[in-house]
Amino acid sequence: MPPPPDSSAIDAAIVAALLADAALSALMPDGVFVDEASPGAQRFVIVSLLSSLDVATFGGRAIEDARYQEMLRRERESAESV
Repeated sequence: MPPPPDSSAIDAAIVAALLADAALSALMPDGVFVDEASPGAQRFVIVSLLSSLDVATFGGRAIEDARYQEMLRRERESAESV
């Protein structure tokens, strides 16, 4: 039985939609990431897959149901400047 199709297109579409939001980009200028932000990012969005269900039929995927979570993160700066 062949493996199910790659679902990374769903991840990419969610990230692209969030990056295209001008208001969100202004609030979170360091970007949108899947699962883990880049080192040094302080204001960003994390997109994570919470759960998924694949239903196969006739040797392929019939239904894919996925639940995602988007988290806005803002790291606080130190009170002291170095």
